[in-house]
Amino acid sequence: MHEHFIPTRAPTPTPQRSSTSGDLGQPPRTFTRITQVDGGVLWCNLALLLPASVLPFPAAQPAFAMVNGTDGDKVNALLIYAVIIP
Repeated sequence: MHEHFIPTRAPTPTPQRSSTSGDLGQPPRTFTRITQVDGGVLWCNLALLLPASVLPFPAAQPAFAMVNGTDGDKVNALLIYAVIIP
C-alpha cells in the first residue's frame, strides 16, 4: 500500500523582499540615503524627464494624421515628428 502524506496545516508563505523595492506606500530603500538635493541635481533630473514627456506628442501626430487627416496633415505630422525626434 502507498502511504499518503496529509499536512496538518498549510505552510505560511514568506514574503519576498527585494533590496530595491519597499513596502506598499514606502519608497525603495535606495532613496532613503538621499538627504539633500541641490539645484544642479534638480536641473539634471528635469533635463532627463523633459524628453520623455515630449515624446508622446510627436508619436501621436502621425498616427492620428494617417488615419483621419488629409495629405497636408500627413506631411505636417511627419515634419513635426522629424524635427522633434532626430
